[in-house]
Amino acid sequence: MDVDIRGLASDSRDVRPGYLFAALVGTRARGTDFIPDAVARGAAAVLAPEGTDPDAAGPRAKLVTDPNPRRRLALMAARFHSPQPEVVACVTGTNGKTSVADFTRQIWETSGRKAGTLGTLGARAEGLCRPLRHTTPDPVTLHRVLGELAARNIDHLALEASSHGLAQHRLDGVNVAAAAFTNLTRDHMDYHTDRAAYLEAKAGLFERVMVANGTAVLNADDEHAAGLAGRCRARGLRVLTFGANGVDLRLLRRRDTPTGQDLSVAIFEFEHRVALPLPGAFQACNALAAAGLALATGRHAAPLNAGALGVLHCNRTYLMQDANGQILPTHSISAGLDYPGVGPEHSHLKDIGRAEYSSVTDAEALDAFRLLNRTEGVMPALESSHALAWVAREAAELAGQVVVVNLSGRGDKDIHMHGSLL
Repeated sequence: MDVDIRGLASDSRDVRPGYLFAALVGTRARGTDFIPDAVARGAAAVLAPEGTDPDAAGPRAKLVTDPNPRRRLALMAARFHSPQPEVVACVTGTNGKTSVADFTRQIWETSGRKAGTLGTLGARAEGLCRPLRHTTPDPVTLHRVLGELAARNIDHLALEASSHGLAQHRLDGVNVAAAAFTNLTRDHMDYHTDRAAYLEAKAGLFERVMVANGTAVLNADDEHAAGLAGRCRARGLRVLTFGANGVDLRLLRRRDTPTGQDLSVAIFEFEHRVALPLPGAFQACNALAAAGLALATGRHAAPLNAGALGVLHCNRTYLMQDANGQILPTHSISAGLDYPGVGPEHSHLKDIGRAEYSSVTDAEALDAFRLLNRTEGVMPALESSHALAWVAREAAELAGQVVVVNLSGRGDKDIHMHGSLL
């Protein structure tokens, strides 16, 4: 018989008329013992392990059995509470999950995304701060919150994946686009039989949960990274590694400062200096993990700032590319800037120090466009809006100076005429 399901519950006390009750086997109790209570509360269907007494639900509810009812419940919850945020990135590991998740959210928000986190600190996004009982909640709660975040137009979510949650299939059904592995130390031995079982639980995020074309971001300084990378590549996942031994995001040097630390990092072999307002080498590593997740899930078009030397269309220039030289997808609100490379003359000017290059986000460029339109009645090109955004961002440093901004596009075509006129 077909049954209309109005809700899902794995605790019989939460069952309402028309609900499906998942009778799961736990560490302290067997869910099948609570089937009579769930049916008495109005359960229309019961999900139970294979081998459950066919008459356990009685004539008032439909009994559905599954060899893995935990996974089946998670997939049901994903479908029942869809949609999810457009982009979900997970982080797993013994330490660093909360920091990496929050750093990733901050990077996304700086890029103009509506982002949130879900984990130890609860579900957090603009206008939402909800505590949760577990780092990775039960699948019904998890997918209900995912649906609520999507309804609030949160399009990017950083989610902490605990070993308990992975072992119990709570995250199954989440469309994870990228996942980071921070480290594995001896922990949770009260739940996992040994360290190997602990690692297998973590590996489930990459081998089972993440989408087939996803990206694994792995801490190359952890002894388990190489083996995990091999398993990820065997599944066809893209692999980025970070840390002092990382290939794609490498920590070159760090120096403690009164306000945190100064970092020199190589991202796809291109060196950057970063002032991180947090102390500790572990936070430097967490920041690199977050940068990896952001790179894996975001698109931009800033090859002179985040690219590496390569060859495109017979020109040696700075390109958006991965460690294997494959061109990365790009994005810019301006069609003229949405390109993985730049002209070789700009690469040369950068290398000899004749010109300095910066980048701004789509949101910053649009704000600058609106500002000039509102105050001067001028509608600048979107390319030029990026320059205006830089001026607005650097206003304090530029105070008292004369700044010339070209509003007709690239500007290099007209520079000589501008020089004669000014």
